[in-house]
Amino acid sequence: MANRIKDELIDEILDKTDIVGVISSRIQLKKAGRNFKAVCPFHTEKTPSFVVSPDKQIYHCFGCQSGGNVISFLMKFDRLTFRESVKLLADKADVKIPSAYFRSSEHEGAFDKYFSANEAAKNFYKGQLLSSGGKTALRILKDRGLADDSIRAFQLGYAPNAWDGLIRFFKTKGVDLGALERVGLVLRRENNSGYYDRFRNRIVFPIFDIRNKVVGFGARALGDVQPKYINSPDTPVYNKGRVLYGLNYSKNTIRDKDYAVIVEGYLDMVIPYQHGIRNIVATLGTALTPDQIRLLKRYTKTVVIVFDSDKAGEEASLRGLDMLISLEMNVRIATLPKGQDPDSFCRANGAQAFEKLIKSSKDIFDYKMGLLMKRFNKDGVRGRAAIATMMLPTIARIPNEILKASFLKKISDMLSIDESALKAELRKVRTDNYAYQAFRQDSLSKRKGGLKQAELLLLSVVLEEPQVISTIDEKLGIGQIQAEGIRHILGAVLEMSKRGKRVIPGNLMSHFDNDQTKNLISEAVSIIDTIQDRDKVLADCISRIKEDNMKDDLGRLREEIRMAQESRDVAKMNVFVTKYNELLKKRREK
Repeated sequence: MANRIKDELIDEILDKTDIVGVISSRIQLKKAGRNFKAVCPFHTEKTPSFVVSPDKQIYHCFGCQSGGNVISFLMKFDRLTFRESVKLLADKADVKIPSAYFRSSEHEGAFDKYFSANEAAKNFYKGQLLSSGGKTALRILKDRGLADDSIRAFQLGYAPNAWDGLIRFFKTKGVDLGALERVGLVLRRENNSGYYDRFRNRIVFPIFDIRNKVVGFGARALGDVQPKYINSPDTPVYNKGRVLYGLNYSKNTIRDKDYAVIVEGYLDMVIPYQHGIRNIVATLGTALTPDQIRLLKRYTKTVVIVFDSDKAGEEASLRGLDMLISLEMNVRIATLPKGQDPDSFCRANGAQAFEKLIKSSKDIFDYKMGLLMKRFNKDGVRGRAAIATMMLPTIARIPNEILKASFLKKISDMLSIDESALKAELRKVRTDNYAYQAFRQDSLSKRKGGLKQAELLLLSVVLEEPQVISTIDEKLGIGQIQAEGIRHILGAVLEMSKRGKRVIPGNLMSHFDNDQTKNLISEAVSIIDTIQDRDKVLADCISRIKEDNMKDDLGRLREEIRMAQESRDVAKMNVFVTKYNELLKKRREK
């Protein structure tokens, strides 16, 4: 597992980065006093409520309450991972990050070798497609409707009809064949006497990650050879369940249009893309996986599934539905005419017809109900029960309770099943024992009644005047803060203060992985201008927090006394009564 990037390196990168410069290169900022304002890029609004603070090196939106530092912004706007954002900023700031922070020690130095091998293989296959040996493959591609521009753009190639075509190419470069085996380009002979090419006499589709690095290959047979398609195996740089074919080409359009079209195969993606459908990706012929959905979720939360119209395509759509819903995606399904796939449909009917097909897509309820009602007799008791039973796991995963209730009513009306019976069955559905499960990051634990205003104001003062943290620790104690997120932030400020480090909110955010914590910091910074007398607010907040905590402690002791009375445990009751009276006395003396 890759090591965590040291806080000192993150701080150095942030110190050398101007958040205003980075954000203004992506959205239009206007000067507003000490700060800059813009229409928020993360939600729809007419009046600008998105504020960037060059002093604090953070952004905060008063509309959607999102906030963070420059790393957070790149992660959200450019849909990058934390490491990708750090790497991008480090390169711009000319800060050198040791490679150990980006890969495991087991593969130290090997990843570049693997990517280089794949890149060289891709160029070899491209050259072969344009050679005399690749004429048949090139003709097949053009017969399938591919234009020269598309062949070049997707960098398609041809694996020659030889056992060692690629091997001979790499031998001239002095490349270790063991490395080629590890990235799946060659296979070891049964008698261990050497290697042979994995891909032979096939059209080759390079597979790129979102950084445009070649991670693997798909290869299509020229004739009726089986299997029709073969793919790279899982390797140190490639896992087919974590990659979406074509996402490196379509990610910006997906973000702009705010929805993605999901198809199954290489040509199902390439041909519509050629016809102008630029927000499209393919699953590489596999069932949709949680990792692929999370990858896509960086760019949009809405997908339209366009799988083949045969039974296998229907099954693939159904398999992906519950998983997409569990991961809180908005899902629609477009149905192709029988016997067609996205590739053939687009070639026969053009882009406008494909766009119309997407616009007529059905929501998850109508699509799944339609399929199930074809399979089961809704006029029979057992048929109705089967349809309802198969619909309930999907409905159970819908996060919106209003939508969930409306779908239940719809099932009740369509199948003439009592709504209360459906609700009773829905309560039995466990969403954690299905094949597709949502894995969510731990969120901050929430205190009953929400975040206490006194604690938020206290944090606001600390972020403006970090030196007061020692006063808070002395008069109150960081452990007395009830909101977990604020407690962690104040603890980090105290630690930085003890080490003599300068506290800048933008840098402070980099100490936390949790978005809620970053939002807390930006929210606290955003309200500092509402505080007139900071010394008085600080004293009042400390006093109020002590009082609130004492009330909570008294309430807990009253509950302990009640439980001890019910269990007739006199000894325990006396202990709690004594503690209660001591606390009351302490409260009166204040």
